[in-house]
Amino acid sequence: MTWDLLSNLDEEDLRALIAYLRLIPPVRNQVPPPLPPSEADCAVYTFFVRETKEAGCE
Repeated sequence: MTWDLLSNLDEEDLRALIAYLRLIPPVRNQVPPPLPPSEADCAVYTFFVRETKEAGCE
């Protein structure tokens, strides 16, 4: 997430970003329903457990 960078924007930049986002037309996509956990899911995601740039399962 970029919240730590975006929280330091000055007011002029923030207003410019809001103006830009208001110009973008909305996208109408169907959101798929949530899926229940399956056998193929990881028990532990190593990307968050140890320092690595590769996502994976343990």
